[in-house]
Amino acid sequence: MKLFKVSVILYLWFMAHGAMAYEIDTHARITQKAYEISVLKDDSLLADFAIGGVDDFGHNYFDVSDDEIIVRSTNRFDNNIIGRSGASLTSIQGWLMRGAIREDDCSTFLVWFGKCGNPLDDPVNENRPLNHFFDPINNRPLTIGIELGDTAVNWSLGTYDAFTLPIHDNRFINHFTMFDAREAQYRALTGHATDGSKNIAPLGLGATEPQIRDAYWATLFRAVENRGFHHGDMNHA
Repeated sequence: MKLFKVSVILYLWFMAHGAMAYEIDTHARITQKAYEISVLKDDSLLADFAIGGVDDFGHNYFDVSDDEIIVRSTNRFDNNIIGRSGASLTSIQGWLMRGAIREDDCSTFLVWFGKCGNPLDDPVNENRPLNHFFDPINNRPLTIGIELGDTAVNWSLGTYDAFTLPIHDNRFINHFTMFDAREAQYRALTGHATDGSKNIAPLGLGATEPQIRDAYWATLFRAVENRGFHHGDMNHA
């Protein structure tokens, strides 16, 4: 009887493991369908931002903190998932899907939950799933004896406290918050930062200004859907 119980537990664990591994594809497909019915399909709207008709924003995006800009690139992991959907890898749709995919990034710490598989190229933003929970009654994050992350609300917006102090938390380790998305959009549109600085490219990148702006557009779309990921969670929880 004991052996039977152990076998059932192992079977259910492996079944759950497989279901959670597929979740990343699910998030990407939810984003894909959302894009297809969104105003981002309206080329006249995109023309107002001087990107009408643009379907290739390159393979680079920027991980921006207060004192550093790191170039990150598309990779086989997210390209394979996007490719299975038929979407263009470096289009608006592709970059939005990439944000949904990479919001589930984690380190080997979470391998037991079947959540890993990402390329671990972004150590600053690792273990993102720990920040995907919110207890609205107690206004607290995932808590198992101790708090294991930030609330999904603050993690998504980048705020100290979305309800009592909704200003940007500069200490944040998440570099793809709504504040980051707005900064990326400003840099893509104007060619300089909101503080007036024109030093918006990583040192030694060797890219042209249009290429730098394209990378910030890619960063914007990725960051926007890092946020949209949470809506996807609510849709198929």
